[in-house]
Amino acid sequence: MEIPLQTNKTVDILKVLKSAVRIFDQNTIALGSTHAYKSSNNLWVDSKQNAKVSRESVYNAEMYRILHNWLVKVRSFEVIGQWHLKTILELLATASPVKLDIHFEQVFKYTERLNPLEAWVIHFSCEDDIIKDSYWPSNELRKKELNVAHFWHNKNFKNVKVSSRSLDVSGNFQEIIDEQILPFYDVYHTHSCKLFPRV
Repeated sequence: MEIPLQTNKTVDILKVLKSAVRIFDQNTIALGSTHAYKSSNNLWVDSKQNAKVSRESVYNAEMYRILHNWLVKVRSFEVIGQWHLKTILELLATASPVKLDIHFEQVFKYTERLNPLEAWVIHFSCEDDIIKDSYWPSNELRKKELNVAHFWHNKNFKNVKVSSRSLDVSGNFQEIIDEQILPFYDVYHTHSCKLFPRV
């Protein structure tokens, strides 16, 4: 497919992410919770704590595979392992608010060195209610233009949803809550979306 662009002709990273996630290999993600797993610790997954969930490396490998095949082989973009596509994508899996805060801060250590156009924290999780009750960065980090997407999925990766807060080309943050990614329906009314000014 064509690379989705924003009105200012820059790459629409959120649309790229959603498109990539839709073609993740479902078996690879499903097997992650039994072959490349970590514990959810005190987070609730399928109404249980200490559940086995996929590690970051599972999502990282799938994201790299798809972005490389799509953007490098077909469109001659440069994609390297730490996701510096003039954009920094920091991936993590089934993380607590404490871990999320660490990654929210960590991404700015990269931005100081690399001066990207955008910085994203991408959180994949099986945690119950992560989509409707997502954990967001502080207002201070939002002012630094940190974009965040939480992708929730069930164990077999056949049901995937996203909630995100990201800066649009007009300088406002766009919020999407509980948008269905898989199964994919080509309808625009499956999620709530609102805009709010940058603070």
